[in-house]
Amino acid sequence: MTPIVLVLSLSLFAGGAGETVDGTGMRTGMRLLDYCRESQRPAARTEGRPLESIKAAFCLGYISGFSEAEALIASANTDFYCAPDGVTHGQEVLIVLKYLEDNPERLDFPRSILVGAALAEAFPCPPEDK
Repeated sequence: MTPIVLVLSLSLFAGGAGETVDGTGMRTGMRLLDYCRESQRPAARTEGRPLESIKAAFCLGYISGFSEAEALIASANTDFYCAPDGVTHGQEVLIVLKYLEDNPERLDFPRSILVGAALAEAFPCPPEDK
């Protein structure tokens, strides 16, 4: 399966069932960037600020879910990215956050595409022998 087809397939799983797009950027990289920035604040800076804590939790949960969906698909011998053993979801959040900050022109893309692109760029799979 080609990477773009896999990203589009993963976006169905990671898109947020029942979530609507109402012009607020909920499914775009712009909102994900905002949420992931909150995830990098020290806990003391979000303590007593439930909205910021929810944003941080959403970021980690979204990227963790994406990563786990990829692992499920990879179990069918179709890798999209190849993270080495021991990579944590927290590290994946940092990779996605950096990708979003480095690619502001892409922030209007669907967040599932951006997460996939960030992780595929950071952890490319070795070329297959043909």
